[in-house]
Amino acid sequence: MNDRPKFSQEDHLEMVKNAWNAYQPSYMEFNLKARPDYYQFFVNGGVSLDDYEIELLGDIHRLKLLDTSCACDASQALSWLNLGADVTAI
Repeated sequence: MNDRPKFSQEDHLEMVKNAWNAYQPSYMEFNLKARPDYYQFFVNGGVSLDDYEIELLGDIHRLKLLDTSCACDASQALSWLNLGADVTAI
């Protein structure tokens, strides 16, 4: 028997939004401490992927990429974009 409380879809969405809003500012603060030029790094074409990740996919220029877990900072999505992929991030 499952004694877990039942939540409506709206309740669940509200919990996810609240968790995101609590987490995201701290995460970005951490990123900005580690890399104060964080935004400019990606504007200038920066890539924060490891070499093996890039080698694994090879040339991605003009490939369509869907990043369904771009996290709080979208660094992977921005990196793939800077490598030439057509990126949709959610």
